[in-house]
Amino acid sequence: MGSQVVLVGSYPPPYGGCSVHVQRLQRALQHEFRVEVIDLYGTPQAADDGSVLRYGVRPVGMLRALAALRRSDASIVHFHVSAMDAFLWAVYPLLSSLNSKARRIVTVHGGSFVRSFESGPAWRRAALRSILGRFDLIVTVNHEQRRFIEGLGVDARRVKVVPAFLPPVATESPRVSEVLASLQGCRPIVVSSGRGERYYGFHLILDALELDRSADRPGLILCVYDSYDEKYMAELAARRKIRCTIVRDLDPGEFAWILERSDAYVRASDRDGDAVAIREAAFFGKAVIASDCVERPVGTVLFRTGDAGALAVALQSLSQHAGPPAAHDSGRAGLEALLEAYREVLRA
Repeated sequence: MGSQVVLVGSYPPPYGGCSVHVQRLQRALQHEFRVEVIDLYGTPQAADDGSVLRYGVRPVGMLRALAALRRSDASIVHFHVSAMDAFLWAVYPLLSSLNSKARRIVTVHGGSFVRSFESGPAWRRAALRSILGRFDLIVTVNHEQRRFIEGLGVDARRVKVVPAFLPPVATESPRVSEVLASLQGCRPIVVSSGRGERYYGFHLILDALELDRSADRPGLILCVYDSYDEKYMAELAARRKIRCTIVRDLDPGEFAWILERSDAYVRASDRDGDAVAIREAAFFGKAVIASDCVERPVGTVLFRTGDAGALAVALQSLSQHAGPPAAHDSGRAGLEALLEAYREVLRA
């Protein structure tokens, strides 16, 4: 077994884009490295083995995490962050705890990352530039994030774009079987996912399906997780013109099972990171439609962000059973790119 890698970030449960990526990455790396996960947010779970250390968000938990990092002989410590808000302050003691030989990598996942720092005060961007300068490698999940980071003055040679996609494994459960059964007779079956917040644009999908008169009897499955604007969720549940089933907090295997049996995936958010679900849908050969708020994978059908009419036009091809599948993504390219990045920082 090779060098040790420590992944620092969230780890499921709860399930979210960042935590699921860390879980899949841990498994994918085990063929080449000794891998340990330090979860700064979660509490210990009965199913945890010794490779996952959870310390929670309380001050005592942070102190224990710092002690674990100080004891580690890891060759690579790879941080995974979302919008980088809390991390802006926590990063200083975390990095100070590492041994001098450890290579430091950070992956930025959050779709709100660029918008948050662009609209915030100048001192936050200055602090971010200072923090990023302490890493050997910065990984972004899309080119928008990379352009923003390079615009701060960070050396472009230390920034690499690697989509946060690793292949899913579909698993059936009584819950997801019931979800699919609730839309029996509907076609096309459209899936969307994200936090239970308005900026994910679930209402736009309902608006567009109502506008699409060519659809015989469409069905929509909204897979929501992590955080919820309950007023917004009630608003969605009250919509009656389109058959829509809302399901909360699926595990990744359950979500993959639903995707595998759908006709299309729609991403209507007004901001995004990499939107791993888009790549998962492509992995299963599904048609993918997404807002143009950020650059999307090849093969994605784009519509103007926030425009329900434009989305309705994109959906019409699905109603006619002619929706083009997105380009298949096996997930291997992203893992290979990350492994090569590891090798590069170890050679430096």
